[in-house]
Amino acid sequence: MAKLLSDHGALDQNFKFRSMCFPDEFLDHGNPIEMYEEAKLNAVNIEEKVLELLNVDLLKTSSSSN
Repeated sequence: MAKLLSDHGALDQNFKFRSMCFPDEFLDHGNPIEMYEEAKLNAVNIEEKVLELLNVDLLKTSSSSN
C-alpha cells in the first residue's frame, strides 16, 4: 500500500517517500552487485531517485562543482 501511495505522491504532504524494491519478476542469478544493478537498486540508482524526488537537476549540480 505504501508503494502505491508513494508512487502517486499521496505521501508528499509533509515529507517525501518512495519505495524501492526488487521487481516482481525473475532476475538471472549472478553476483549480488549485478543483481542490484539489474534491479536498479545500486547506489547510483538510489542517488538518482533521491535527487529526482527532491527536484535536483543533475546537470546544475555537476556543472556547479567545476
